[in-house]
Amino acid sequence: MSPIAQPNLPNRLDLPLRLGALLVLVTGLGLGLFTLSSALGIWVGAWDWRTGLGILRMANAAGGYVFWGCLVAGVLLALLSILLTHSDKNRLVGYIFIGVLSALDRYPTRTAAWCDGFGHLTEGAAHRNRLR
Repeated sequence: MSPIAQPNLPNRLDLPLRLGALLVLVTGLGLGLFTLSSALGIWVGAWDWRTGLGILRMANAAGGYVFWGCLVAGVLLALLSILLTHSDKNRLVGYIFIGVLSALDRYPTRTAAWCDGFGHLTEGAAHRNRLR
């Protein structure tokens, strides 16, 4: 039997795979909670609306980096857990999937720069369209 097809992983690879999957999960969910805290803080009166928008600006600036980092780490960890036949591979892949999806939710898209939250063109985008 080859070392890759063994039913149980050596103890030295079990912990890094579990910690890596949990890191992807916590990072993706943490970005979502960080973004949610901006609106929640305004709503409960914990801070001014300018602070809330500053938090959103930070989350949008970091969103792309967090998403791509979670995606790369998640794919590598998922492949390792499947190839090495980890006993909890379904759970690890589930953690990775949830982390990457929640990071994808905060991934800034091009339309976010052109539109406000309701799909209306912002003044800068409308001005750029008039110049064309």
